[in-house]
Amino acid sequence: MKNILIGGSRGKTTISKFIFHCVNPKEAYIQEFTEQNKKVDILIISNICEKDDFKKLKNYVAKNLANNIIINADDKNVNKLFMEDINSTLITCGMNPKSSITASSIVYEEGGYKFNYCVQRSFFNLRGELIEPMEIPVEIKMYGQYNIYNSLFVITVLLLLGYEIEDIKNAIKGFKNDGNFEILYDGNFKVMFHYARKQVDFINAFNALCDVSYENLYLLLRREDKEMLKSVLESNKDLLNIKEIIDIDENNFYSYDRYIEDIGENGLFLAIGNFKEGFSKTFLNYIHNLS
Repeated sequence: MKNILIGGSRGKTTISKFIFHCVNPKEAYIQEFTEQNKKVDILIISNICEKDDFKKLKNYVAKNLANNIIINADDKNVNKLFMEDINSTLITCGMNPKSSITASSIVYEEGGYKFNYCVQRSFFNLRGELIEPMEIPVEIKMYGQYNIYNSLFVITVLLLLGYEIEDIKNAIKGFKNDGNFEILYDGNFKVMFHYARKQVDFINAFNALCDVSYENLYLLLRREDKEMLKSVLESNKDLLNIKEIIDIDENNFYSYDRYIEDIGENGLFLAIGNFKEGFSKTFLNYIHNLS
């Protein structure tokens, strides 16, 4: 049983779910980093945007408790953890061509991306086998270029564990992250839900929307989120073709009739926030009652 630790300020749960989907549960124990003193086979550090996270991870890295560390080489705060030499094997992932692992030939396709996973520098896996420079064409079924980073981390984990390339490609393609531009309804128009809690989650979602195909966008937000995002929404309204920003009211969907009439084919209702369960059940009942 190999121990895998997921560290970072954002996205730990998604990466954990991604790895769990791809590996045999009897082969790896996956845990999110809090403040452990446990020795692990693999540590992933995806990003750091909180001072407390930086301090805890710096203390952990200094103890040389991780045999292999996979990091986001494009995150300045993560790089600051490694200003001094460490005894762990460090594998850097990112778009920077100097990274150990990079992504190239990124192409957006409906529902996700195709790209090449590129090993730029050799490393040994946990079986003592040498992983030499190569390119692996992969496909993911998730929106948002941050999921390309997540894929780089996860593929590297699978190579470290000794998985075959074809098995890796199939596993990566088969992962779908609930709550990540999840399609709740697909008819004359679409209804999607995207989980977001902090402002950075919303901003990442708006960036990912550039890769989503739609004509008219009706954005469904809670009032408190709408207020928090006021300046962000104003600067992105034309870019994202937002026709209207709607306050969520789970018990008053009849007032949405005019939006249904106006949205047109290839229109999109996108609900963003932390309210999926109640929203999806009530809103979808409303949609189905119209048909």
